Amino acid sequence: MAYTDYIEKGNKVEFNGQFILNDVYKEICKWAKKNRYHVDEKAYKCDRDSGEETLIIILELVKKASDYAKLGLELTISAEGIKNKKVKNKVIQEGSISITTDSYIKRDYDDVWSRKFFMRFMREFFDKFIAHNQFDADCGECKKDIKNLNNTIKDFFNAPKLKK
Repeated sequence: MAYTDYIEKGNKVEFNGQFILNDVYKEICKWAKKNRYHVDEKAYKCDRDSGEETLIIILELVKKASDYAKLGLELTISAEGIKNKKVKNKVIQEGSISITTDSYIKRDYDDVWSRKFFMRFMREFFDKFIAHNQFDADCGECKKDIKNLNNTIKDFFNAPKLKK
């Protein structure tokens, strides 16, 4: 049984205006590939109501830190009141979008140490008192990655991409 330790929850980036949703998705995937994260789309929900769309996409980005731990980022892309417009043969969206990010470390993801109680106890003892520096280093890396991802998303929305 894997143990999940959440590091940061509820980091949010919001934007109102014109954007291309496909480019936002590609930017997140490009950042994940550059930082050695594997992207997994957990959910996709789209509701249409009188010309406006509401969209929710949940992405999970996972990177192996060691044989015992994985770093994970969970992104929820939520867009409301989206209207599609055609500008210079491109379809762009106008509305509000928010991207919420949570970061976590998943320990014992292969269920090696939790099969027997004594082995689990020894691993927890080892993590708490002997190898706590490795856990702190993984937490620091995860915090750095979540900050870097949020800054990349903010830079993407502030950059004038649609004025070509």
